[in-house]
Parts: sequence; structure tokens; C-alpha cells
Amino acid sequence: MPYSRLARELRSRCGLHPDAVAVVLRELVRHVIHETRQGEPVHVPGLGVIRPSYRKGKRVVCNIPDSRLRGRQFKTPFRVVPFLQASRALVREEQLMGVRNNVP
Repeated sequence: MPYSRLARELRSRCGLHPDAVAVVLRELVRHVIHETRQGEPVHVPGLGVIRPSYRKGKRVVCNIPDSRLRGRQFKTPFRVVPFLQASRALVREEQLMGVRNNVP
């Protein structure tokens, strides 16, 4: 969902200006990315904990047709990606919404 759409939805619920909400969302995303790249978890009240998840590199084979690199193996770099561990309150709310909307 784009920032603008999420900002409009939050504005309708909170009464804040959509531009202000969009700025806060962008800063939250930047903060989460920065902290998880540093290996630190980020606690977001009501949402959960966003923890760094470590993915090791993989071996891939180049399959570009007519390339002098075709058939050569390369290793992708090690990377850190964010992983959301949902809070109990969010899980309960999702369960309630699933029951209300008849979603299994």
C-alpha cells in the first residue's frame, strides 16, 4: 500500500493532515531499516517487534544467453532483512477480525 493511501486512511481515523502522517510513516520506515541493519530490534507498540533476520549468501549460476559469463557460479552477498514478530494484541485483533469476516 502506498504511503499516500495509508496516510489518507490514518488521517480519517486520527484527524491528522495526510502529509504529516506520510512524513511520520517514512521516518518510521527509515528508523526500522537503520536499526535492523545495525542488528538491533525495533519495538513498535501495538504492532510488535521488528527483528533483524540474517540470510546467508547463495550460489547462483549465470544463465544469460550469449554471455561469456554463462555457466559461471557466483555467490550472492550475506544480507540482513527485517522480520516482524507480531504483538499478542495484534494477533488477537487479527483473530477477531478473521472471525468477524468469516476468514479461516
